[in-house]
Amino acid sequence: ADPAPIRAAGLQPASTLEAAAQLALRAVGHSAPEAARPDGRPAQARGRYLRGLFAGGTLCSEARLILEQRLGPIARPSLAEPRPAAHTCLDFGEEEYTHGRPHPMIDTRLRAEALRQAMLDPACAVVLFDVILGYGANPDPVGPLLPAMATGAEGPVCVAHVVGTDADPQGLADQTARLRDAGVLVAPTNAAAARLAGEMLPL
Repeated sequence: ADPAPIRAAGLQPASTLEAAAQLALRAVGHSAPEAARPDGRPAQARGRYLRGLFAGGTLCSEARLILEQRLGPIARPSLAEPRPAAHTCLDFGEEEYTHGRPHPMIDTRLRAEALRQAMLDPACAVVLFDVILGYGANPDPVGPLLPAMATGAEGPVCVAHVVGTDADPQGLADQTARLRDAGVLVAPTNAAAARLAGEMLPL
């Protein structure tokens, strides 16, 4: 959105959730460090397309906006064309994917299958996804995703962000560590994950 009317109303606009958190910290007198990049650099990504597979609709929208600044239009796949010849970001919480089934924060099966297909797709260079913790979410959201990434072949680079805290019942440290052990680059914010994923793709 245009930030000018927001500033005119005496408010501080932020372009990402990460930036909003930094503004909030500074407003109460705390330092707001920049989001650190994940340790390690993967080999050059194979393929040419990015596949964003999200459980959080807001996170999907934020990632799409960030990626479009670098890569151009990001397509929305459909049930009829799940893997178009384009970069894509998909919110599995949309109505067509939750009709008759729980939200993907609870039921991870549909997204795990999409992740498995992306890992096997030679056109896929990078998979970007979120993992959401908290009460009411899957008790082990990472668990069903790990077998989907274990293709036994050289697949795309995986980049993720885990939304949660140490107080969440799933355990932020445990969920993050298991992703890293599987070779996933885990970024500290959704925006940082989207930026990193975009940088791995040729312009």
